[in-house]
Amino acid sequence: MDPNDPIKTATPMLDAIIEWGKDNHIKDRIWRAHQQRGGWEGWVQVELAIYLGEFFKNTLFPGREIKVTREEYTYGETQQRSDILFTTIRENGTVFYNAIELKCETLNTGKAGFRLEVKNDCTKVDNAKPKESFAPCAAWVLAFSTTPDANLSDLKVGQRNLERYKNTIPIAHGLEITLWWGTRDVKESEMEDN
Repeated sequence: MDPNDPIKTATPMLDAIIEWGKDNHIKDRIWRAHQQRGGWEGWVQVELAIYLGEFFKNTLFPGREIKVTREEYTYGETQQRSDILFTTIRENGTVFYNAIELKCETLNTGKAGFRLEVKNDCTKVDNAKPKESFAPCAAWVLAFSTTPDANLSDLKVGQRNLERYKNTIPIAHGLEITLWWGTRDVKESEMEDN
């Protein structure tokens, strides 16, 4: 793994997510989606899949093949799916995957309920073995918190505590999104045979 490769560092992806959320058109749509009774996570999955694919293909890695899909059967032993699967084919032909688990706090979840949902995603990422065809892989937990005093820093992914990203997304009507994140590099030896 090349630590200087931007696709493997947290900042470009997280910065891209913050920029997506700060777009005035998206800010209004986030607020409207957040108000929906059934939650807004599915909508965010679609929006981020499209945005991240275009951002990385057109801005960060022009000329590389980038593919972003949703609900892929990424994890072998349980047939669990990743919310977003980000596939990058590098110039030398090697392929790298980012499997993203996304959680978006709803109006009715509450701080404790949201924390439990994020904890479940952390457990999923820590315990699941991606299929061999998805090696090598970085497995992510991204949590969009709307509770101002939420603290998820004691939850862990890959032996590291979740981190609160330095920037927030200010939304309409006083709503602000805090992005919590963690990642685990999955080695080929940890993969499940297809």
